[in-house]
Amino acid sequence: MGIKTEYFDFTLPDELLAAYPSKKRGDDRLLVLERKSGQIRHHDFNEIVSILKKGDILVFNDVRVRKCRIFAGKTTGGRVEILLLRPLDKNTWLCLLNSSGAVKTGDIYTINENINCRVESREEMFYNVSFDPALDERLIEELGNIPLPPYIVKKRKKLNKESIESISDELRYQTVFADKISAAAAPTAGLHFTEEIIEELKAKDIACLFVTLDVGWGTFAPIKTDDISKHTMHAETYRITKSTADQINKAKAENRRVIAVGTTVARTLEASCIDGRVNPGEGNTDIFISPGYEFKVIDAMITNFHTPCSSLLVMISAFAGRDTVLDAYKEAIKKGYRFYSYGDAMFIE
Repeated sequence: MGIKTEYFDFTLPDELLAAYPSKKRGDDRLLVLERKSGQIRHHDFNEIVSILKKGDILVFNDVRVRKCRIFAGKTTGGRVEILLLRPLDKNTWLCLLNSSGAVKTGDIYTINENINCRVESREEMFYNVSFDPALDERLIEELGNIPLPPYIVKKRKKLNKESIESISDELRYQTVFADKISAAAAPTAGLHFTEEIIEELKAKDIACLFVTLDVGWGTFAPIKTDDISKHTMHAETYRITKSTADQINKAKAENRRVIAVGTTVARTLEASCIDGRVNPGEGNTDIFISPGYEFKVIDAMITNFHTPCSSLLVMISAFAGRDTVLDAYKEAIKKGYRFYSYGDAMFIE
């Protein structure tokens, strides 16, 4: 008998869902959870430098979010929202489509007077969509919008205001170290870090290393099965340089802490580990980390507060224990922490 998905459910007051980021990057709260004892401490995020130890290794995901949310018109006058997940060939992308009506193979949509796209095929919830002309990164940046999570869009509509003065999603839904364009969602734990915090970490002899995981549907897809063991993760591509792998392996050999900044980094490092060592190179991972998993690489994790019954909440429950994590979530709710992508952070040590 597996573990019921409802075992990872909790109720979040609507006002604690963060529809916008903090006014200034890094001005967030940080709940520190000692995973063995369950002890909780409350901090401001900018205290992270004093909380971490000399010799720690912080590993970030340096992926850059592309403007992969594109709107197109239908011949019927309706509208379709296209979320580009990953390219399949020069002209064709794997996509999610949100349409005002039924989507059929062969449908043609108009993005603008010069660009059309055609639905070539469907498999489960995904569509293969060809574009004429082909989309390159420059064109995507010109046509597209930042792919904010649907719950943020919904909450903003409910609040009935477009934005908050001086806050730009194009800036704040990217990390300050974002490099390689290939993601359909942000590695949100990294959003809290400023350039100043990173410099302070380095000055304290805390190494800041980078891996890349192309955040896509595998990361944010909801669990739709009653039993978590029946959930299937969709594969995502990761890349680890030899230098990064060598430094992580050296830290492990010297009993220094390897700290994953976000669940995407945790999945990347655990998926790349063979015989106790992180292996460099490029690969695909569909690893689903759930209770009973024995972590091989990471010793601590910085992460945001996740949605109920999600694979991300299941993962951190595997790391710190389900009861410990949900007790910490109850305390965070009691103290008014902000949840989800634009919310506050948790350090599990």
